[in-house]
Amino acid sequence: MYSINRLTDFIHVHVYGFDPESCSYNKNSFYFETGQHIDLLSAYLYAQDHILPFIKAHGIEKITEEMLLKWIFALHTNIGKHLLASFEKKSGEYAIDEVIRWQQGWNKFSVIRDLIDSLESFDAYANLFIANYSKEHNLSIQTCTIFVEIIKRYRKESMIALSGKLKTIGKNSALVEMVIDKIRDASRNGNLSTEENTALAKIMKFGIPVDKIPQAMKGFSENTLRHWKNLPGKNTTVVANVISEIFYQLTHIHPFPNCNGRTATCLMNIILKSIGLPDIVLRYPGERNDSASDYEKVMAVIEDTRKPFAAHILDCINKAQHSPFHNVKLAELIQARVVISLRCQALEKISPSFNFNKFLKQIMKSSSVPAGLSQEDENLVIVRDGIKILEEIENKSTKKCTNDSLFSKEKNPFVLYKEALGHLNLLRYERAISTLLLAITGFTQKSGTASIQIAKCHSALASSYRENNQFNLAVNACESALLILEKIENSEELALITKKYAECLYLHKQPPMKLYNLSITNYKEKHFHIALSQLQYCLCQWQTQKGNEHKTGIAYSTMASCYRELSNMDEALKYCDLAMTIFTNNPETLKDIQTKREGILALVSQSIECPSFNS
Repeated sequence: MYSINRLTDFIHVHVYGFDPESCSYNKNSFYFETGQHIDLLSAYLYAQDHILPFIKAHGIEKITEEMLLKWIFALHTNIGKHLLASFEKKSGEYAIDEVIRWQQGWNKFSVIRDLIDSLESFDAYANLFIANYSKEHNLSIQTCTIFVEIIKRYRKESMIALSGKLKTIGKNSALVEMVIDKIRDASRNGNLSTEENTALAKIMKFGIPVDKIPQAMKGFSENTLRHWKNLPGKNTTVVANVISEIFYQLTHIHPFPNCNGRTATCLMNIILKSIGLPDIVLRYPGERNDSASDYEKVMAVIEDTRKPFAAHILDCINKAQHSPFHNVKLAELIQARVVISLRCQALEKISPSFNFNKFLKQIMKSSSVPAGLSQEDENLVIVRDGIKILEEIENKSTKKCTNDSLFSKEKNPFVLYKEALGHLNLLRYERAISTLLLAITGFTQKSGTASIQIAKCHSALASSYRENNQFNLAVNACESALLILEKIENSEELALITKKYAECLYLHKQPPMKLYNLSITNYKEKHFHIALSQLQYCLCQWQTQKGNEHKTGIAYSTMASCYRELSNMDEALKYCDLAMTIFTNNPETLKDIQTKREGILALVSQSIECPSFNS
């Protein structure tokens, strides 16, 4: 589900890579922004679900050069999908055209293009360009003057070559392309002075020739793995120096047409997480166009030295260790804007008369924003009002569809389940709940009460109830899913629903003693995973208060019994030991736990002496 506040911290902070506070109220930018958010999220989910689990299971030393390159391609495939599509290119593929990096942002190309294309008043336009560009981007007048002189030189050669083919008033794309090609060739062939190359690199930088990218990336993979495998996790200064160089080398090669920086940031955070350090945010919202920000300052000199960038990374690591970036309002704003965009795109498909831009104007016109709010709070009010207006439009547009097909009892339960997930993604919780209940009925008729499909429906139902603030029903749905999964022994789904169950218990805020008694009942009825989740909740409540030592010790002992029944002897012994430390002054109870511990050790020795046939 696209719900930012339900994601792990690893993904959470990186959804802020774009600046949603600068709201764009038109269809194209709104949809485009949503696509980029989802792409960024997909890349970090891939890292969390595939890359980090592999590293945890096998270790960094098992990563091969080919595997690292495959991961980089996969990250870019996810992270650049929408942005590359806007240039009619595919993500996850090396650049096939020469890449130019515009150091002040790709949108600055239009200013430089107009400078090259100003046929009748080049000198006047050049003087204006030098004055404005140097001031706007904190560059020296000398740098901008040298850059203009380079353009002037190769522009003159190009105009001679294109004599008689140029328009007087702009749009001479052939001229612009020829000038840039000549500058690139001059830089690569050593025809520019050191001073000219330095000035040029501060405004535009050419990537390596496309035919050399594969070999360069092979070298990058080798060097990255060599340094990664020797990183000292506790020496954050060394770590910052190494990953600053890794980030620079990947962006310097610039293997992809776009999204190289985002891919490098994601890779950098994977490396940090793999050695036990927190992932970091290099640039916070609002810093994109702020030349005074720490990020922009280090980026301005990164071609000359990586020391300031390494110091910036070290500072980010230190901050993340003590207080990771977290902004609940901003998270809610991003989530709401993404939801509005996705629901509007779905609405356009079923209702061609729906006009997105009129809808946005309606929000701005009818939204009642109280005076004195911050920009962030004002935007939150607007998007919340927008969701209410959208629901009214949806109800009118989809009423017939809902009556005729959505809740049709004859509908395939697999289709109903998929539709319910779609409603859940778009925050239509009531619809998701109704559809899931129908799907459960359908699956029960097809395959009985204990199937993985029904367990998944109950899991999705728990999410729907949770998001709809019906926490008691969410708890019940989680328990229903766990009861089924315990029977069919699906460990992957069990882990997911157990985590969700614990979360729902915290939200429901049940009295711990009541839940402890329920855990004993569930233990006796062999519902061990439910009992463990309930006991874990009790421990979290009791351990925050004094005077609950006895209750805590008994909970540890019961958890040991649950793990013993689940054949997880390591955990069983661990909780026996924890209980024994609490009951050192209670000989009778201590003896009972010691007896339990000896029984567990006997089971362990039996399993060692009598290995299975397959062993």
